[in-house]
Amino acid sequence: MDVHPAPVILTATAVGASHRRRSTDGDDAVGALAHTDAAMAVVADGHSDPRCTRARRGAELAVQAALQHIDAPAGAADLGLAVVRTWQHMVRREVAAEPEAGLTPLAFGTTVLICRAHPGGIDLAQIGDGDIVVARLDGTATRPFAIERTGGSGTDSLSDERAEDLLRAHEVEDPASVSLVALASDGVDNAYPDDAALLDAVLEIQEMGPRSHERRVGTELRRWVERAAATSGDDASVALLIPSPSSRPALRPLRHA
Repeated sequence: MDVHPAPVILTATAVGASHRRRSTDGDDAVGALAHTDAAMAVVADGHSDPRCTRARRGAELAVQAALQHIDAPAGAADLGLAVVRTWQHMVRREVAAEPEAGLTPLAFGTTVLICRAHPGGIDLAQIGDGDIVVARLDGTATRPFAIERTGGSGTDSLSDERAEDLLRAHEVEDPASVSLVALASDGVDNAYPDDAALLDAVLEIQEMGPRSHERRVGTELRRWVERAAATSGDDASVALLIPSPSSRPALRPLRHA
């Protein structure tokens, strides 16, 4: 009987320089879950809009909502819709619990990035900015979704009444060729004004051989997001999902943003 290596999931997050100057907590949330048949990584970035007074909570709920659906039937679009509806239900419950606060779903505004690997393939879903990068064993890296450059004008949000229509979903072709999937909040993405630079950084991670050097890659990942947060000024979060981990021993430091 063939024995397949368990997925590796690594996450890291850093509070942005702008938040540290104000002595406030960051608004990002990251999460991961894996078992025998599936693995999921999630990154959510609560909006910095002053109207989004519960943005961090909204991001935490987005992660919780996604992880609840790790075993949902295969299909990126169906997965994404299930997460949207679960998040909306969670937020309505929290709004109802504090009628005196005058909250609306906008107070919990957040983006979300999701990657799920399962025996049938790899499902990706996204609402809002941030970036998903798929690296393959042949040394190439691509973005399944176009980059959303907002320039401070706002982004798509889970809190939008049209969130289901704003969902972007993708089922990865030839999943056996995928070496890793990286989910990065816009605090990382904005540290790389050159669109190709983030792809190159993800390929450097691939070259590090996450299976053999998981602890070292985790250390480098933390350094990477800390530097990105300092560069962009925003919270920076990354989740790596390696569905079929490599045992290659190559290891060299990341070129930081």
